[in-house]
Amino acid sequence: MNSALPNFCPCCNQNLTITQLHCEQCGTTLSGTFISPLNQLSEDDLLFIKNFVLNSGSLKHVAMKMDKSYPTVRKMLNHIIKKME
Repeated sequence: MNSALPNFCPCCNQNLTITQLHCEQCGTTLSGTFISPLNQLSEDDLLFIKNFVLNSGSLKHVAMKMDKSYPTVRKMLNHIIKKME
């Protein structure tokens, strides 16, 4: 069963940490603390990235789809870039 990786705790809404990875093929399990830059992003940030990719990286098209100005969309992208650095 595949599902989207949750970013936030359903009880307290704090960031979740990935602590285990498992290979379905051979059964190997890795335990530890794994950091993903994508796990630091909000649902709105992830939606923006999805729109950005589906529009082939065109901020102009993303702005039209989101009904926002180009400078606003550019600012949103800059905000996401800063979070991921």
